Amino acid sequence: MKSRALHVDFLLQARKLAARERGSPTQGGLRRATSTAYFALFHFLVDEAARAHMGSHRARSSARGLLARAFQHTTMVQASKAFSSSPMHPRLQAALGTPVPMELLREVAATFCDLQRARHTADYDPLARFAAD
Repeated sequence: MKSRALHVDFLLQARKLAARERGSPTQGGLRRATSTAYFALFHFLVDEAARAHMGSHRARSSARGLLARAFQHTTMVQASKAFSSSPMHPRLQAALGTPVPMELLREVAATFCDLQRARHTADYDPLARFAAD
């Protein structure tokens, strides 16, 4: 049986948490959905980076798992801020050689920063109020 990627499980869980309480969602449900959505994006980015570096062959899954443990939330948000808030140096852009359009890369980076900030609020600010959109 092929297992789903962790980020897919997190995203499905976030959707379930958000949809479970349609109409009058609880603060706990909205907070957990927010936090889980952040972890879905975090693990997606980590998985993509590990696959880009180590390859996606099944035999490399243990090595990818070890590499994934090296990613840190703080470092990733710092990098995301750099990608989202300023023009990328042309030499860095050329070195990346990414097939992803720069506008999309900036949008993902900005979303990561926004979602991490929302997760911190959801997890640590008891006075914050969340609303369903």
